[in-house]
Amino acid sequence: MTLDKHEEYLSLFKISPQKYLIGIYQNGITVYKQQVRALNIFFALVKTKKLKKGDTVGIIGGGIAGITFAAAAMKSNMKVVIAEKESKYLHLQHGCSIRILHPYIYDWPDDNAFLPFTELPVLNWKCNSADDVVKQILDEFEEIEKDFIKEFENELDMTFNSYLNATEISVENSADENKIVLSVKDKEGLHPNHCDIIIYAIGYGRENGISYWENDSVAQLINVAQNKCVIISGTGDGGVSDSLRLMMEGFNYNTIFAILRSHPAKYNNLKKILQEIKDKSKSKIVDDVFLYNEFTKINSNNYEYIKEAMVKKKFDRKIYLHGRFKDIKKVFNINKMSLLNAFLLYIAQEYGLIKYISGKLDIGANDNYLIRGIDLKEYLKNEFNDHIENYQIIKRYGTNRRHVWKGLKLSKSENEQLAKIKKAQEDSQNHGIVEPQFEYSDLIRIKDENQRRRYEFCTKDVSEITKVYLSKLYKALNDVYENKFPFRLSLHRVIDFNAKKCFQQITPYFGYNGKIVKSSQGRVFDFGRGNVGFSIKSGLPTLVTRENESEFEEILNYFNLTEEIDNNHAKSFLTLPILAPIPETKGEKLCTNLILFIEAYYADFFTYDPSVIDYIYSFTNSFVYHIDAEVENNRIHMSETNINYLEIDRELSDLFKENTCWKTDFLPKKLKPLIFDNFYSFNTIYTDRNTLLFK
Repeated sequence: MTLDKHEEYLSLFKISPQKYLIGIYQNGITVYKQQVRALNIFFALVKTKKLKKGDTVGIIGGGIAGITFAAAAMKSNMKVVIAEKESKYLHLQHGCSIRILHPYIYDWPDDNAFLPFTELPVLNWKCNSADDVVKQILDEFEEIEKDFIKEFENELDMTFNSYLNATEISVENSADENKIVLSVKDKEGLHPNHCDIIIYAIGYGRENGISYWENDSVAQLINVAQNKCVIISGTGDGGVSDSLRLMMEGFNYNTIFAILRSHPAKYNNLKKILQEIKDKSKSKIVDDVFLYNEFTKINSNNYEYIKEAMVKKKFDRKIYLHGRFKDIKKVFNINKMSLLNAFLLYIAQEYGLIKYISGKLDIGANDNYLIRGIDLKEYLKNEFNDHIENYQIIKRYGTNRRHVWKGLKLSKSENEQLAKIKKAQEDSQNHGIVEPQFEYSDLIRIKDENQRRRYEFCTKDVSEITKVYLSKLYKALNDVYENKFPFRLSLHRVIDFNAKKCFQQITPYFGYNGKIVKSSQGRVFDFGRGNVGFSIKSGLPTLVTRENESEFEEILNYFNLTEEIDNNHAKSFLTLPILAPIPETKGEKLCTNLILFIEAYYADFFTYDPSVIDYIYSFTNSFVYHIDAEVENNRIHMSETNINYLEIDRELSDLFKENTCWKTDFLPKKLKPLIFDNFYSFNTIYTDRNTLLFK
């Protein structure tokens, strides 16, 4: 995005130069979409230099948007203040085991809708129950908080302040016109915090009725035999989702995705049709019944198999969806529900699995429900010839956004601006569908001002799937030398950051008396740096030894490493590249995917005992095999990458001739290059929790 585009985007949320509002009027309020919106705003503020390193961000609200913004700010070396009236972050979703959260459900029928994990710079999570997703997000948030506090423990002005159970939260002007005061009152007293920007991340208001996140609202009805009739009142995504869950046994999106893909030919045809419908629906000229009318044009042969699967899984109960529209056609609104839920509802109502009723819902004199003034049981008998003995009603009426608006305590001019924001958001093409306006690499941060080391986020699962390999290799090499010679090892991946090729250390250092050094994980370097960079470009292994000081100095100068190595007592350095086919070449051309790096304090560490090289190669070869197998069997899922693949150039070895200190041809001839079946991002990874490489 250009600077003007960032400014235009921020205008949708700007209450005043120092106050910004996340949400309230925009649709797309899934957990993932709220994260994306928070990050969009954060990065737009950074790009326009309204936020910079060392600034203080005051955040009102500890929900998903609030803590996502806070995590991004801490990762960017900004001070953070969070004020939350509840006793915990993400309090709405805490303990909710019945709601399954899927990050990309609104993207269907795009292929990425099936991906179970997010791809964000911070706070990533995998599809699961809301309670489990909360745990995933908060675990990472706590790690970011700990890293931030540890990094700036000696800098008194770099702080993270969190106020839970706040009784009063207010925003006031400061004597310093460049600051704004976030005052928080709790049982310990009043806490004024001088901030550079205030972010209102206060959600969308409380629901009108039973909370969507309460376990008992639906779960207790699902497997209870006497609940032969359930009426869900409300036709938003929550109401439609509950209707489907109560109609169909074992309803969750993983099950639905499996059903959809059970007939590949039919599904591919259906996907193409629905993608065209989705594209058309983005036009402002579509009417209220567009989606329903488009569904009616689809040949039922394309989705008959879906209906049959739904019938097989149908509970023995009647499900009625109640709405305010007299005509069910108007229920199908892509701004109110996901296209997948809309299409499933269409199939269900077409075949009578879910029936639609409309009209005012009242409570009669005997506490019985009335529709259009008629007793509900009598109405269902007259309308559908359904004889109902008892029924349950679930109300899904959405949130009261007006209450949130009134709770902001804004000035008259700010309230006028809020009204403009409401109109701007409703008119904006960004309204409803929220797409990332940032790059994954936008969160590079400088950790060491002297060495200019850049750090970037790595998911925990990157370490999880590599630590067994690295720890076993470490143990094997350590056993060879009976723990006499210190060494350490790590893995690096090849990536693009801001259109510049780099490599990143994706694991901690394993070694030096068995210690795991996490402080270096995430470091990012340019391709031109060191023997790792050389191995990436050439696809060749390298062995550097500190035996001849003049030759060694020449190597250091060539790789621009003099200052760093002078402070390092290591005597030998090895890199071993793992290659991968460049996708568009069908395997004819190769690029480097990962690099194993080992440094030791003994110059002959890699040559004194021939078994050392054999161990390094065999363990790495086993790692390659297991990664390929686990990906093939869907036990490891890696995000896609947009890297511009760099074909290896073997002729680079001629630019720097082998000498006492430098070798690229030291592996036994029998050992073939290590090559993955595919190029893997090692970016965002999620694993089957039963997966453990090299058991």
